[in-house]
Amino acid sequence: MSENILPTIYPRLIRRVQACIIDSFIFVFVLVGLFLLVTTFAFEPVWVRITVVMVPVLFFEPVLVSCTGGTIGHHLLKLKVQDVSNSRNINIFFAFIRFILKTLLGTVSLMFVLTTRKHQAIHDFCANSIVAYKNPKQVSEYEALAERVIEEEGYIYPSRFRRVSVIIFYNILLFILIAFLSGFLLSERCIENNKCSPVETAISIGISIIWIISAALILVGGWKSLLFGCKRKKIETPKII
Repeated sequence: MSENILPTIYPRLIRRVQACIIDSFIFVFVLVGLFLLVTTFAFEPVWVRITVVMVPVLFFEPVLVSCTGGTIGHHLLKLKVQDVSNSRNINIFFAFIRFILKTLLGTVSLMFVLTTRKHQAIHDFCANSIVAYKNPKQVSEYEALAERVIEEEGYIYPSRFRRVSVIIFYNILLFILIAFLSGFLLSERCIENNKCSPVETAISIGISIIWIISAALILVGGWKSLLFGCKRKKIETPKII
């Protein structure tokens, strides 16, 4: 079978997170190197220093994605970023848009991987891209994900607008709950001045983890119409008498 007609195999979210962690370490390394370069050679005027630092930072990932099909993290984990309609690399414009949204939205963007048909994050949607395995034949059955079935047959689903509205509503309630929980468990000194005791630091980390997991569950449950307020309805088949 030709490689060109092999089905697209998508990675699990954890693999994409691992790629992001690798890229984050590399990004910090590059940033520190640029600051050392600027400090050592004392570039003048100030705008030259800013340019020397910011231009590589802004275009490092987009250039890699558009020219090589992925970041260093993607390549180390045998992943590729490609156009949603074919196996080609996305152009530099879409790669730049993808990088900016990925940086701004972070975890929120990645959560959408759990709900979308082609396992796309928000930055993938906006860049018309997907993240897939380079060599589907070499991927284990556990690691390989096919396209997701969002709306199962035999059910009537609420509109997308209603699902998004319910997801937002539940996340507002979650935010209020998290704020109340933080105010109850953490001292004012910890919340306002960020001067927390070791116990408060552990509690704060625990609350953050609960927040992220709960938000992800709300997103998945809301999009699949499993939450109160936007539940799917089973189509009743008439009984034959």
